[in-house]
Amino acid sequence: MTVRLRGNPSTGYAWNLDAADGLSLVREDVEASAGGPIGSGASFVFELSADTAGEHVLQLAYRRPWESPSADDDTFRVTLRVVAAAPAPAPAPAPAPAPNAPKELSLGQSDSGDTLQIQRGGTVIVRLAGNPSTGYAWNLDAADGLTLVSEDFAGGGPVGSGGGFVFELSADTLGSHTLELAYRRPWESPSADDDTFRVTLEVVE
Repeated sequence: MTVRLRGNPSTGYAWNLDAADGLSLVREDVEASAGGPIGSGASFVFELSADTAGEHVLQLAYRRPWESPSADDDTFRVTLRVVAAAPAPAPAPAPAPAPNAPKELSLGQSDSGDTLQIQRGGTVIVRLAGNPSTGYAWNLDAADGLTLVSEDFAGGGPVGSGGGFVFELSADTLGSHTLELAYRRPWESPSADDDTFRVTLEVVE
């Protein structure tokens, strides 16, 4: 803690440290005012260390050093409550490693709602049935911690008969991440009535 108090040492007066129980004086100095004439005043600087927990009084009085304390002295007095520093918060635990976590996941509509593990750097492939001739498509709404590698549609029947929307993603970031897709027209806003596919992916080493 640093205390700076104005005074004028050319008058013979100085700030005197009268009480500092529980504190240690580290430095005491007089800093002259920049640009002022000689005798124009200065700052008395006291640097102290708060070493002992508890409530302590710090008091300084402005008088000539050879004079005894007097009720007429100008004083500076504060009460300091020294407390123990709060411990640093513990880091959030990383997802527990899974020795058998796969390097690749192939997911379909029946996997929606599941929580699955995958190795970092692994590949997630999602195949969802749909029919783009209706104007509807599967839209990627959430993929935090994942990177979209490719997006495609695979049809197998006559024109307009539908097929599968295929999304390939890379699991790049350790942690628990949400993957969500919704079936709607691309120009429409998300709605609670959308058909959705949602899984939680725990990416581990």
